[in-house]
Amino acid sequence: MIRKETNTEQKETNIGQKETPNIKRVRFDGRFTDIVRKLIRDKRLELGLPYHTVSQYFSINWSTFRKWESGETRRCELRHRPLIEAFINGDLDEDLKAIFISSNMKYPQGTPIQVYQAMERIANTYTLCSHHPEIGDDLLSKIEDIALNTLRTLVSTPRQDITRPYLLAKTSLQRKKR
Repeated sequence: MIRKETNTEQKETNIGQKETPNIKRVRFDGRFTDIVRKLIRDKRLELGLPYHTVSQYFSINWSTFRKWESGETRRCELRHRPLIEAFINGDLDEDLKAIFISSNMKYPQGTPIQVYQAMERIANTYTLCSHHPEIGDDLLSKIEDIALNTLRTLVSTPRQDITRPYLLAKTSLQRKKR
């Protein structure tokens, strides 16, 4: 059973997160109803996280988390209830994003999260191709083609077109400082 509550004052939750006043929160009693499964799946997809990343945070196998979402499991252990509730309510969003980014390859600072998410999807897809090497090879070939075509486009673009917006922005900032 889930209940939505409106908080009238700020209080500490079981996991040490402060609740925000006047925001409806979902209370999770340990049963995976259709609504709870949808909330869990929607939250994971909203964050762009694969099962592996979320399951690491919960200290469970990735297939257990998948079963929570898919309905193969009807109840969870008592120790997971506060975390699932916090997950559904968004209390763990920043922690999970940080884990996701730190668990992936290192990219230059400022790399958008969409790049991390795309690389995770590619890696997961390639892993699924382990019993079909020809499909995995085709995936890698297509990725390589896309990367090479993008680089060709960048190289064939006149340099002034690439640096002009940067130079205009830099000049504008210098004028504002004066």
